[in-house]
Amino acid sequence: EISGSVPLSFMSRGGCLRNYRIYGNTVQNGTPAPENPVEVQGVGEYDAELNGYKIPVTVSGVNLFDYNWLWTKENVKLNDYFNYITIAMKPNTEYTISNNYRVNNTTLRYETALIVVNSETTISTANGGVDRVRTVTTASDGLLIIAYRTAESYQDYQDIVVKRDTLADGTYYIQINEGSSASPYEPYHEPITTSVYVGSEPLHKIGDYADYVDFKRGVVVRNIKKIVLTGDENWTDNVHSTNQYVYRTDNLVSFRYFSDNNGIYRCNQFLYIPVPYPSSLFDRIVLQYSQSYGLSIYISTAKSREFDTMTSFKNFLAEQYELGQPVTIWYIAAEPEEEPLENLLPIQTIKGSVVLSTNVTVQPSEIYIKGKIKSLATHMLIDSGNQILISSDNHQLVTKEQ
Repeated sequence: EISGSVPLSFMSRGGCLRNYRIYGNTVQNGTPAPENPVEVQGVGEYDAELNGYKIPVTVSGVNLFDYNWLWTKENVKLNDYFNYITIAMKPNTEYTISNNYRVNNTTLRYETALIVVNSETTISTANGGVDRVRTVTTASDGLLIIAYRTAESYQDYQDIVVKRDTLADGTYYIQINEGSSASPYEPYHEPITTSVYVGSEPLHKIGDYADYVDFKRGVVVRNIKKIVLTGDENWTDNVHSTNQYVYRTDNLVSFRYFSDNNGIYRCNQFLYIPVPYPSSLFDRIVLQYSQSYGLSIYISTAKSREFDTMTSFKNFLAEQYELGQPVTIWYIAAEPEEEPLENLLPIQTIKGSVVLSTNVTVQPSEIYIKGKIKSLATHMLIDSGNQILISSDNHQLVTKEQ
């Protein structure tokens, strides 16, 4: 059993994982305001056919370079000696390219001699070197271009013709692996992608509470819920301020209450401000508890705004709802809710050293897997009960199912 952040590297005997859990995450890139809504994003991509969200989970080998690409991908002639191919990788990511080509068993030379890392095709050649390793970082388009020798006679080196991968007799290989150093060579494996359905909403995480998919139990566990405001809610004026509107949540929404009188949540149009907050700060949203009113949502607005009365504020909420960008609040539920998921697919692995990644905009905060697998890391810490191992790459190894 292994848990950690993605991408997650491990050794596998092949076959399907016995169990997995994928935990949500929440990202909001910017400061929300009524005139500038900022999307609150969770883990999962919308699928119209499913009418819900899915997480594509890909298991691939450590080696991301398929030698057959030299013959099957579109080749472009660079000069009299080199062709090159374009490979789509992840943007802004470190990759290490390595090979074991030798001339006369002593002189080393790059067969992969050209690397292009952006759309302007900036070229850097990497001629012979004793390490035969080169690390590059992709640009925002994620492109790598690998050049290789095709012609005879180049400088003082013997004729070189690109050969197929013949590692068995020790002649040649090319490997690309993610990271800043070369991994031990592994043959290329075709990636396997499993589409994990997560239900009608993405998976979210606020504070220490996260939604997650549980494969073994066939459910999605929701710790994060949301309120979509329409203007029809039971709003009242705060007696202490003409610019603060209060939504009584009693018997309507079950929030998790924190003893410091402070709710932890997100909103797409009002800034969440922890208590205590500056009294002069408007466009804020606060969750508070009092003996008189119970648990309530407070939204404070500036007097200069067009919705400076209760009627105009409720009209604003109604207009935003009609425009398809309703004021929405994500909050930590008092108790988790479970939804059954039909036909939750097992995740297929590959025999050998593999990397598990998720092809989503917002990456999961954590993933847990169980199967015929083991960590690639060296254990550095064992707790007193010998239950938890922490690897050198900060992956938590679980010796008992949580």
